[in-house]
Amino acid sequence: MQKKILPVPHHYAVCASDDMPIKTFYEHYYNYIYICLHPFLKLRNASNDIFLSPEKYPNKKSIITKCKKIYWNDIIKYSGIDTWEKIDLALRTIIGGLKLEFAREDLAETLLKKTEENKIILPNEGFVSEILFDDMLKSLNDNGHKWVWIGDEFCTERKLFYIDDLIESTEMPPNLKVMFTYNHEILFATHWDSFFTLICGEKDYIDKCISKYHFEGFYCNDKTEIYWSCKKHEHKEK
Repeated sequence: MQKKILPVPHHYAVCASDDMPIKTFYEHYYNYIYICLHPFLKLRNASNDIFLSPEKYPNKKSIITKCKKIYWNDIIKYSGIDTWEKIDLALRTIIGGLKLEFAREDLAETLLKKTEENKIILPNEGFVSEILFDDMLKSLNDNGHKWVWIGDEFCTERKLFYIDDLIESTEMPPNLKVMFTYNHEILFATHWDSFFTLICGEKDYIDKCISKYHFEGFYCNDKTEIYWSCKKHEHKEK
């Protein structure tokens, strides 16, 4: 029997590969890519144990209404870990997502200790942050889009959604790894072991997102890779 080999995925519909610079991967598709850091969370008036089991884990609407965002710049103040790169290394170490030469158990221990002391919940990895999801959808509405494709990791399965229906829903759509506009102008993509979502599109659109919805992060330069914290990388914190 002939071996079945998947075709090369459409780059407008998947997350960048981790073996090359992000901008190289999206060359000829997107001119600008912004790494949108997933916020840490802090419950306004409830115990953090609602996040500890699948039975208690809150839905999207509960997270948006019951939690406030704790930005990575706030974590620098809480923890004393002084750069985004080190926070990213700590988070990746906590989930066992790094080779031993890159893992930083000291940073992971400090981050866990300080977030537990301050009842702060770690950000999610591998899928779009629930607390950012509605704002990302609203940013598409702001840009005149009414429909969005949502797909799995390799976008071998995708479904077209009406954006307002997604905003009104209490739940996140299943298998959400990527979402992109109908004519592929804008892409949101999340790497499975990463605590950020790539926003790919034109700079004017991304700048408006950052300004209106306070998306924390930085633009990729020509050398930025998915594992940007493991290599020398300079960015301007906002």
